Amino acid sequence: MNFFRFSQWPLILIPIFTACTREPTDPPPTPPPPTPKVASIVTGQADGIRSDTSVITSTISLNDDPKPILEAGICYDTLPNPDLTKSVIMSVQTVGPIISFLAGLNSQATYYVRAYYKNASGTVYGNQVSFRSAWHPTILGNYFVNGFVQSLCTDKAGNVYAGGGFFHPGLGSDWHYLAKYDGSTWEEITGMKCANAIEALCTSPNDDIYAGTLDQTNIVEYRMMKLTGGSWSEIGLYNNLNWRFTAACTTPAGELFTIGEYAPNGYYYVSHWKDGQEEKLGNFNQPLQTICSDHAGNIYVAGLVNHGYTGDFGNTYQGNFYVSKWDGTTWTELGLFNDMISVMAVDPSGNLIVGGAFTVDLNGQIQSGSPFYNAGPKLYLAKFDGTNWSKVGDFPVAKDYFDMIQEMVIDQAGNIYVTGSFRNSKGEYYITKFDGSKWAEFATFPGVLFAMCSDYKGNIYTAGNFKKEGLGYYVAKCSPKLP
Repeated sequence: MNFFRFSQWPLILIPIFTACTREPTDPPPTPPPPTPKVASIVTGQADGIRSDTSVITSTISLNDDPKPILEAGICYDTLPNPDLTKSVIMSVQTVGPIISFLAGLNSQATYYVRAYYKNASGTVYGNQVSFRSAWHPTILGNYFVNGFVQSLCTDKAGNVYAGGGFFHPGLGSDWHYLAKYDGSTWEEITGMKCANAIEALCTSPNDDIYAGTLDQTNIVEYRMMKLTGGSWSEIGLYNNLNWRFTAACTTPAGELFTIGEYAPNGYYYVSHWKDGQEEKLGNFNQPLQTICSDHAGNIYVAGLVNHGYTGDFGNTYQGNFYVSKWDGTTWTELGLFNDMISVMAVDPSGNLIVGGAFTVDLNGQIQSGSPFYNAGPKLYLAKFDGTNWSKVGDFPVAKDYFDMIQEMVIDQAGNIYVTGSFRNSKGEYYITKFDGSKWAEFATFPGVLFAMCSDYKGNIYTAGNFKKEGLGYYVAKCSPKLP
């Protein structure tokens, strides 16, 4: 019996294959698209800030952008992120530096600027920059193109009222009138046909506006008029046609006092208007130039009035000019000055401030050894505290022939603003400001200032015989300077 034995068979190795999976090879990554060639624009910082202008230099880089630049420039506004719906200055240049000249900027306003360009893809804006425009007087409107302003006042709502040599062409005649600025536009206050310019203009504590003029609504009559709520009413009437109202003021109680070129019986006087009646106060030998009231209701007047006046301007006079005070009963003479007094006002502390053509030397002569000997006589302001007179600061103007202080305003903070026929070293007429410790030039103008006033916010309004090219005569607003 044969037995099968494994060992008799040859050893055969049978390969055993195991299945395996090979990962497929990933295709090469798609190369990124080429960076698009896009033009860029950069907004430069403001430069050359002068008065109401500035310059912005922007730069456009084409960066091989195939799309042509269709338009470029800057847009600006007083709010951030200006776009093409705001103020736009388009450039004639569309590559490289773009210089944009901004004009007509508001005083001390903050402006935001972005450069831009347009191509077939749309509008591209650059970075935003901002700057604050320089301080300068702001022109309120092109209204007085046919004459200059001689009087100004404001009310508690911030409206500005102006009177003067401007006129409204009427039916065969040219009538002067009172104008009102409401913050955006000027309008004529109708209801009074003025044959002469309105010089006497003031606001009462009750916010009534008083104006004195030669009225020709019916017949030729000199009238004091009151404007209340937009309507005129008559305060008083004077039929003597040889004079005019030149200044007016009201007391804290609302009583109206005026002065003018009227001298019945050869004497000048102050008019107190009450209940439609005129009370004549005082007998002055020369015209009165200025009038004001203090906190207690006392009235102060001054001008060419003096002791021993022996001739007209340019001739000999004694130099005894004074302020006259009316306390409701009697007149009292205050001070002694060597020339005329043209302006007066009361400061918040109740001090009386006066100015004019008088100088530091009461004798009219500058002697060797005087601190003013080399510079010549100097104008100054004088302060009366109820007892004593003193000099206000060191006024920065040496008196030349015809130099004098002609307008003065004191704001609610006690700052004093003065202007006149004097000029600075550049030959410009200007306002100078006294802040309680020093005088400093405040604003310059291309002509003499004839009127100034202030509002409760400390804005100073002024006007005169100056014009702006293309605009004519104008009223300027000088806002308080920011730090």
